[in-house]
Amino acid sequence: MREEGATRESGRVGDACSLGWELSVHSGLMEGGWGRLRWTRGVLGGSGDRWGRGAHDGDMRLDQIVVDCLEPAPLARFWAALLGGVPVDRALGWSHVEPPGWPRISFQPVPEGKSVKNRLHLDIAVDDIPGAAGVAVRLGAAIVGEVVTDEQGSFQVMFDPAGNEFCFVSG
Repeated sequence: MREEGATRESGRVGDACSLGWELSVHSGLMEGGWGRLRWTRGVLGGSGDRWGRGAHDGDMRLDQIVVDCLEPAPLARFWAALLGGVPVDRALGWSHVEPPGWPRISFQPVPEGKSVKNRLHLDIAVDDIPGAAGVAVRLGAAIVGEVVTDEQGSFQVMFDPAGNEFCFVSG
């Protein structure tokens, strides 16, 4: 789902301040294809300007996406089945998956369940939203509402098995 003020142009997803993240999902996502999320411009920094130019003079990169959850292992297995990669169970109850071409997605155990809407979620570009949603449901996800179409394209809100929102998008 796109937040108000978000823009999406030719596969590039950025906020109203023109920060540049690019999410590419390659054909056959559900059949072992892969996706890539990468920062495409600017330097993240503490006192940077509104266009993404930061004061930090070193290289920064997205290392991993961390999801708090009650049961990390089953969630890592869901995301591995959906995006590719091998689920890995780690010390202290953590699990992770490294889908090909994506940053690591880690699952951190926390004592409380999810109780409010996520402040951040993944938009996963696909060619066939209903087909992708069907695969995700068979893996344990849930469809939320109907496909929404606007001037940016179409999207379907989904819940993963732990109730975390994500969207399939096209257009």
